[in-house]
Amino acid sequence: MANQSVGSSAVDGDTATHAMSWDANANAKDLGTLGGTNSSAFGSNCVQKVVGSSETAAETTDAFVWDFAHGMQDLGTLGGSFGQSNAINCRGTIVGMSSLAGDAQIDAFLYADGTMRDLGNLGGSFSQANAINDSGDVVGSANTTGDTDVHAFLWTPKGGLQDLNNLIPTDLGWDLNSANGINEAGKIVGVGTINGEGHAFALIPVDTED
Repeated sequence: MANQSVGSSAVDGDTATHAMSWDANANAKDLGTLGGTNSSAFGSNCVQKVVGSSETAAETTDAFVWDFAHGMQDLGTLGGSFGQSNAINCRGTIVGMSSLAGDAQIDAFLYADGTMRDLGNLGGSFSQANAINDSGDVVGSANTTGDTDVHAFLWTPKGGLQDLNNLIPTDLGWDLNSANGINEAGKIVGVGTINGEGHAFALIPVDTED
């Protein structure tokens, strides 16, 4: 994270909350907004780019990326009135969630080379991407068909979006609900339930090739 922390803070003398960054000496920087009142920061990368969401002058909430050279840049949405960037890797690829046209569906997205890509869902009305590694592997959570459950997912450029519960042995007793982080080795961490009790989990990839 290049000795940088991000989040949000109330603005002095105002009721607004703005996206903020703090350096190693706890010096705060107000990152501003996209023309609206409030903004929040949710992630940063190794070159101090920051991602989050901001209200706009058009009364939407859009995903953003911020850096020192360009300030806050509007990444838009997938067609709806809401977008939020949650994470950015060292290559500058961004992931998050956005509503589609009509706002009835929210899907995970990947933003790269000026284009926001819909990563899909697990059959329900909601999915969100929480983290991405430098290989472009994405993890998050999504509602299942009928919005009856929430499952963790893995999206890869080769395999697309997969329910993590389908990638582990069925007799383990786990229900993986949300994948929240993935490292360069492909190790995934998140939360779920085992035998009805909530627990954190770590998944370590197994090389099945001879």
